[in-house]
Amino acid sequence: CSPVKIFTDVSIQTDSSNVFFSPGLEPVLGLMGVTSKRLVPSDPDSISKKPPPVPWWDDLRYFWRGFARVSSGALGLVLLPGLSPMYCKLSERLEVEAKDVEVALKPGNISVETGVLRVMPFRKTLE
Repeated sequence: CSPVKIFTDVSIQTDSSNVFFSPGLEPVLGLMGVTSKRLVPSDPDSISKKPPPVPWWDDLRYFWRGFARVSSGALGLVLLPGLSPMYCKLSERLEVEAKDVEVALKPGNISVETGVLRVMPFRKTLE
């Protein structure tokens, strides 16, 4: 029995999107990857030797075939360097603002297009 593969195209459009990332969130993202593997049918031949585990995006790439496009009228991205996901105006961070963003995934190709891009690094300040 071979694994099920999904062939489809996906297009997601938003007026505005905000993304936040901190290395402190990596354990949670790892747990989400482990949980998503529960959605994949198990191997009926449990006697065979199991390959080493792969990240969730490799599983997705194996089971899902097609094109994906995500577009947003405005995108805000905040990247923190530390383990704490909390931040304020004085925190060290990198902020990215973009207008008319489109990310397209095609077999063997990822394209990112944007109209306006603004990148602002913030150093920690002492007051």
